[in-house]
Amino acid sequence: MGYGKNIAQIAIFGLLSCPLLMARQQSSQPGQTSQSTQSGQSTTDATHKTADQQKEAAKPKPVVWTNDNLPTDPNGVSVVGQPAPPPTPATANADSSAMTAGGATTDKATPEDPKKIAADLAKAKADLDDAKKQLAVMQIDLAILQRQYKLDSDSYYGQTNFTLNTQGKANLDSEKAAIDSKASDVHAQEQKVSALQNVVQTLTDKQNAANSEANSQS
Repeated sequence: MGYGKNIAQIAIFGLLSCPLLMARQQSSQPGQTSQSTQSGQSTTDATHKTADQQKEAAKPKPVVWTNDNLPTDPNGVSVVGQPAPPPTPATANADSSAMTAGGATTDKATPEDPKKIAADLAKAKADLDDAKKQLAVMQIDLAILQRQYKLDSDSYYGQTNFTLNTQGKANLDSEKAAIDSKASDVHAQEQKVSALQNVVQTLTDKQNAANSEANSQS
């Protein structure tokens, strides 16, 4: 009887303690969940804060120019593009040579070969003679065309009904066009003769100067 009574007491105690244990577990679970949520949020916030700090550190900081850090080299600061490189020795020598050539020359000009001057002068004179001959022929041709046009014009306008002579008018127009073309050729040839005359004169002056220098040296 005593053994059975003990079992009954244990069973009653177990039934009474179960609701208390269940209530304690339920009260402890929300705290644990809240703590887990807060811990997760704290970790996320810390991660975002670290990422923001890294971004701010990666941004280039603007340079503030003062009298202490302002470069004194004119090639040190360039508004647009890269600074201009300093001139190389070859470039400097070329610029110096160009300045000497453009300004007063310090060295005497090398005298030309008298034989070459004589050869050039002979060729220029020959070209001038040929140009003058061609000009004379062209002038004769122009005079013939003009004379023929004068005769045909007098004959055409001497007719009573010359306006009906379409063939005669066409011939006059053709002769007038030929005269204009020949006159243009004559003008071009005259300019050629004038240019060759200048060449001959220049070479003649050079030859005289070379001869004078040779005579003075001898």
